[in-house]
Amino acid sequence: MKSKLHLIILLIPLFTIAQEMPMNRVSEEKPRYFPIWGDEAKKRGYTLPRPYGVNISRVEHDERFGVKNATLNGEDLFEALPVTGDVKVDTETKINMIRTDFWLLPFFNLYLGLGQIHSNIKLEFKTQRPIVGSQQHNIPFKASGTVANLGGVLVAGYNSWFVMTNFNLTDVIIENELDVNLYSIAFRGGYNAGKLQIFTGAMYIDSNIQITGSRQDIVLNVSLSSSGWHGLAGLNYEINREFGLTTELSFGERYMYLLEFGYRF
Repeated sequence: MKSKLHLIILLIPLFTIAQEMPMNRVSEEKPRYFPIWGDEAKKRGYTLPRPYGVNISRVEHDERFGVKNATLNGEDLFEALPVTGDVKVDTETKINMIRTDFWLLPFFNLYLGLGQIHSNIKLEFKTQRPIVGSQQHNIPFKASGTVANLGGVLVAGYNSWFVMTNFNLTDVIIENELDVNLYSIAFRGGYNAGKLQIFTGAMYIDSNIQITGSRQDIVLNVSLSSSGWHGLAGLNYEINREFGLTTELSFGERYMYLLEFGYRF
């Protein structure tokens, strides 16, 4: 089976960066090259996280798409078969990723991630024939690939409150069976309760999706696109100055769950 897919990931990115909220940290004694203007910020009384980070994350994401165009064995699906109603595509995606980040400025973080994506895809449609009547068709596919993402985070805080803006670009760099491209922007705000930070917000995702796959005697090509906002909520727990855990859940038309373990140095 060979398939190709431009799919929403939630990426990944798009996600809260563990230990990146303004924390109550003790200032470093040894000099650091980053963040730029970090010494000036400390002189003004700001506390900063350690500049470099390595994070390991697991993302699970489910979504249903409406189909714009589809071909089956080279013919238009709606002409090749007596399709009635809407054609839908369900996706169940799992992503394992490692990401590095650093604070370029006291309020601006950059990150780069690399990981594996695995997706179960199911095409659903109904046909109506004179003799057999209505029939439900479910065609499953599997796809995988190596995904990379690049993004940045802007952070501001006042007393125990903070706000964050995250932007993210994601693409597949090694196409086994899966190709992905999307961009997202997210806004989060929350409260810092010492070792625990609680936040909520919203994320906008825009992606173009193309599935080209084969299964037994079926060759399928489906064009999709998706964009829109969804809500999110999560928390970050600072184990100590070096280690932290982040979890995040989205709600709305998309389901996404993130679990991330981070190390700062």
